[in-house]
Amino acid sequence: MNTNVMSQTKAITLFCITSLVIHFSNWMAYSGKSRKEMNAKYLKQKPLKVSLYVLALIPFIALVFSFILSKSI
Repeated sequence: MNTNVMSQTKAITLFCITSLVIHFSNWMAYSGKSRKEMNAKYLKQKPLKVSLYVLALIPFIALVFSFILSKSI
């Protein structure tokens, strides 16, 4: 069953228009007063304390995962 619902150019055009509308609506929602309120909330939060052990282990964990993935192929 080979049906052609929409041509490729129309699909790309529809995607571009939809993404522009979403981008514009998000831009309007997060500018102005609501953006200032969000920034004020973030300034009140305490910074995350990350352990140095975790930061030191991240590269080694990445190497182990890459080794495991390379052996699985």
